[in-house]
Amino acid sequence: MANEKLHGWGVRSSPDVQKAGEYRCPECDRDYPVGLGLYKIIVGFACDEPWQMKHHDDFGTALGIMILECPRCFAKGWIHLYEPSFALAKRCCPLWPK
Repeated sequence: MANEKLHGWGVRSSPDVQKAGEYRCPECDRDYPVGLGLYKIIVGFACDEPWQMKHHDDFGTALGIMILECPRCFAKGWIHLYEPSFALAKRCCPLWPK
């Protein structure tokens, strides 16, 4: 991650893509997969929205957001992606550009 320039890819953030609070689909309320399974439903990454970058909590400062696709209803939702999870997301997401 050190000195790596971040680039968005895949499904982009839009007003139609809602925050997936509590790691649940914002449309059908299904729990997203846990552990490494979460990274397998990433369909996009956005890092160019200023409001996303300002988020900070116990995990640190967000690098951007992961756009997730619900395995049940295929609706899109997003959650913040923090530096400690970035390398794991890149490695485990089959769609992440190499």
